[in-house]
Amino acid sequence: MTKEERQATIRKMLEEEPFVTVAELAARFDTSESTIRRDLAEMALEGVIRRTHGGAISQITSPEVEPSFPEHTGELRPEVSRSETEELARIAITSSRLVNEGETIIIDAGPGALQLARRIKATRSNLAVLTNSIEVALELSGVFGVSAILTGGLVRGLQGGLAGYVAEQTLKGMHVDKVFLTAPGIDPTRGLTTSHLEEISIKQAMIQSAREVILLAEHHLFGKVALVPFAPLSAVHKIVTGRELPAAAISVIARMGIETILA
Repeated sequence: MTKEERQATIRKMLEEEPFVTVAELAARFDTSESTIRRDLAEMALEGVIRRTHGGAISQITSPEVEPSFPEHTGELRPEVSRSETEELARIAITSSRLVNEGETIIIDAGPGALQLARRIKATRSNLAVLTNSIEVALELSGVFGVSAILTGGLVRGLQGGLAGYVAEQTLKGMHVDKVFLTAPGIDPTRGLTTSHLEEISIKQAMIQSAREVILLAEHHLFGKVALVPFAPLSAVHKIVTGRELPAAAISVIARMGIETILA
């Protein structure tokens, strides 16, 4: 593949994904990371992309930003910043590597869920995905080798996910390998918390149905407490978060026997 063809492919990838890493591109094109860095440097000079630490984002079309979710104050978050969007993309890339062929998994609704589904769509097959996210189900529908299953339930908006009795009953009858869970509040003492009462039962059902609970969380959510708890932090086996998470927080998590994976 010529340099021009490689760079054209990178541009196309960035039309579909908010963030790509140097390591990912090197593996994709079977070339060295130094070659990819030179490509990205040239493309940045042309104004096609913007370089970031370890990768690149599109300069022409802004990354797709999910509508904000309520925080523990009950107020809407301000528009997600570019750095937060990059962190969500890194978390999606890293967490997708925890999905193995032939598994049955749950993807919770929430920030980064759609990005995780896109990563799985591009890299995995022979997979069953149960979700309460309409976006995730639509993204994975029709993908060869991937079965997308919606929980059903009360519609809380496209990004808000499905909740209520129907969703809970669906999950109670399921046994899955892994759940990729989200939470707007994460605290070692008060556990995983949410501002939405209707989310409590469905998140608890997700945890109970899974052999392994993997929490997807931006680093700024640690130490925040939302309105009501739905599970202790000890219910989580692994946490995938941004490398911005302070060392002190990582130490606290480690003492609880939880593995932290930095993206």
